[in-house]
Amino acid sequence: MFSSVQKSRHKTYAQAAKAKTVSLLHAESFLPTPDETRYSRIHQTRIYRSSQAPGAYLFYITACKSRYNDQQCMIELKNQHPKVHACVPLSDGNTRYLEVYVTPDNDLNNIRKEGIVFIEASLKFIPCKAVDDQAQIVNYS
Repeated sequence: MFSSVQKSRHKTYAQAAKAKTVSLLHAESFLPTPDETRYSRIHQTRIYRSSQAPGAYLFYITACKSRYNDQQCMIELKNQHPKVHACVPLSDGNTRYLEVYVTPDNDLNNIRKEGIVFIEASLKFIPCKAVDDQAQIVNYS
């Protein structure tokens, strides 16, 4: 009937990830070493997306969403890393993550190694760097 109107053959990220068993947005979860007693699990972030500006760190924080809202997550981040100059809470459906900006000269607490500890949830999150804007984007169809 409307032969001139074609459906888009490109899938969104959510559609492509939903069809696969492995997501491009996840965190590897593992136990801490015996001397790390402040938390029961460590989540290593794996998010393959570009950021709004160069130099961002991405934190996958879905595991603590039952105890912390976005504002509380940003307060914890600021308490542990006071030199962070920007933080954007983002979500993809039920998945939540933070896009965090800190200049290397001001990164006194080594955010990439130390991450963020959420005491109330007994969790630690280690970030990953955002993908460079020059990365090749692949559309699944």
